[in-house]
Amino acid sequence: MNVAQKPREFLKHDDSTADTQEEVRLHYETFPYPLVNPEDERKRLSTTVHEAFDRLNHFCYEGRRDFNQPFRALFAGGGTGEGLVHLAEQMRGRKAEIIYLDRSGASLAIAKKRIEIRGLENVTWIQESLLNIPALGLGTFDYINCSGVLHHLPEPEAGLKILADALSEKGAMGLMLYAKYGRLAIYPLQEALRLINRGEPDLQKRVDNAKAILSHLPPTNWFIQSPPAFLQEIRSDAGIYDLLLHAEDRAYSIPELYDFLETAGLNLLHLFHDGYPEAGNLYDPATYLQDAKLREKVSTFSQRDQHTLAELLHGKIYKHTFYAAKHVPKPPSLENIEVIPLFGFDVHDGAENISDLILKPQEGEGHLILTHPGTKVTATLKKTANLAALFMQIDGCRPLREILRRVAGDTGADLALLRQEFSTLYDAFHHAGWMYLRYPESSAVIYPLELQQRIFPPKDNV
Repeated sequence: MNVAQKPREFLKHDDSTADTQEEVRLHYETFPYPLVNPEDERKRLSTTVHEAFDRLNHFCYEGRRDFNQPFRALFAGGGTGEGLVHLAEQMRGRKAEIIYLDRSGASLAIAKKRIEIRGLENVTWIQESLLNIPALGLGTFDYINCSGVLHHLPEPEAGLKILADALSEKGAMGLMLYAKYGRLAIYPLQEALRLINRGEPDLQKRVDNAKAILSHLPPTNWFIQSPPAFLQEIRSDAGIYDLLLHAEDRAYSIPELYDFLETAGLNLLHLFHDGYPEAGNLYDPATYLQDAKLREKVSTFSQRDQHTLAELLHGKIYKHTFYAAKHVPKPPSLENIEVIPLFGFDVHDGAENISDLILKPQEGEGHLILTHPGTKVTATLKKTANLAALFMQIDGCRPLREILRRVAGDTGADLALLRQEFSTLYDAFHHAGWMYLRYPESSAVIYPLELQQRIFPPKDNV
């Protein structure tokens, strides 16, 4: 079993697990992470890919989950509330029981303030380590979030097994683990800062020393070529400490990720492109291969091997964001025309240019290349005669059957042809993370802008 280990040359500055974990606790009490201002809840709803009902239902519950029915969720290592706020807001007024658990009182206080500002009452607060979950008698959960936590434990396998035991048989987990190759520049710099900060007990002084180093790194240092997300992190003291001064930190390659899940009897359901403009192409090795024969050969590889090759060829994937479960649910499919297409939350709100391009009169043959203005994710789809008409019928409530019937009635087009055209549209949008499917018995999606405005109307957004 090849489960991730930190390279031997990058040693912790203390061999005592107890001492290291106490340092981790002190770290998050001093620098709660991620850095957020609870008052920003009045301005916007912070969203996360794991918790959005559009994709959570599609990938984890076969598109059939009615979120009005009782639903139990656990945020294990909930930090300052990212993910928690998004799920709790979507669950407002529903039969939800959400447990927040974190060992940092400072982080808990920030997350709790965010929830209080929103007037939500569906969260129970527990200040405790996830390693102590078995003693808490919490029962099992339909959904568990553990994002950016397990790789900071002395024994991540033990932590994952605890979470798997707390997951219901048909439940799902939203997880994030550091990715090995995209973080190669991090570990030498971590080690350098351990040398510089040796014997320094003051956490703020450690950060100040890191700032001094970062401000004059030589151009040969690997960190200079880091992904933009790392450069964003070092703009705050909390980000610097979490990225470069953490006492317990390991990262996983794709094979190690698969092996890690296997230790707890879990299956990988879906890998996200969270934050990468490559979108659905991120873990597709064909994206990085120009030779047609090689692409054909690689297409015969197992999913694990394809994901492995894509990570190796990309070179800078620095985090793996994904769903996992004990079972393997079957996502909804256009094969059933009762399925309801819906836009992903990141396209539904604030991407008018995508709609404008599709709705323009289509002339000639060819393809449309659509670009999301915020994420820079692109989707390429073939121009078809009824593309705009089909697009206009998607409202997250109409089943495919009705969409096809309406367009056929308006245009006289053949239903079989319309079904092919819609499949082209869906495949391109789904690949980009812009469209998902649900069945009529499941819950309709309320999008972030509406969720925010029903609590803080625009005139109150300050």
